[in-house]
This record gives sequence, C-alpha cells and structure tokens, in this order.
Amino acid sequence: MDDPIIQVRHLQKTFRRRGKPTVKAVRNLTLDVGRGQIFGLVGPDGAGKTTTIQMLCGILIPSGGSALVAGVDVVHNADATGGLIGGSVAKNLACKQRRAEALACGCGLAR
Repeated sequence: MDDPIIQVRHLQKTFRRRGKPTVKAVRNLTLDVGRGQIFGLVGPDGAGKTTTIQMLCGILIPSGGSALVAGVDVVHNADATGGLIGGSVAKNLACKQRRAEALACGCGLAR
C-alpha cells in the first residue's frame, strides 16, 4: 500500500496491576490503513479492540511497537493524534453506552 494514513507495527499494550496478573490487551498488531479507507476491528470482548483505538487516538500509550497516524508517532507524540482520526464504537448493551460515547468523542473528528 502506498503511503498509508495509519501504519501500525508490532503494537502492544500490557496492563500491570499490583497484586493481579498482567494482562496483555494487544499483542503484536500490525496493519496499514489507506487514506480514505474505512476499517473495523471485530472480535470478542477482551480482544483488544477498544485498547487499540485508544492507542491510535492518543488516549493510551502503547507498551511496545510503533504506530503512525497521518505521520504522527502515537508513542512519542500522543497529544497530537486526538483530532486526526474519527471513531465510532458500537455496543449492544445500554449500560456500556457512556463508555462508547466517551471513546468516540475522545477520538475527535477526521480531518
């Protein structure tokens, strides 16, 4: 793919919690998304979909790997990625709606 707008290489996110087992939410994710392309992340609960979007939006800092959004490095310049991509999270349970809305707002609007 020529000049992807989103470029992810070996992206990882590990959550370490005191007194609890380590959780590897995203493991070695690699993908490219072309300019103007629409893509989706589909999988069961706990597969890392929300964590991945949060990393691409600059809400979470990756534990490893690299990700560029419109040429901006989300590892070293997370604050600059917030308005570069848009996101929508579909949830089928009303009790989780607020979290989904917060995530969609946190990602901002595509430019």
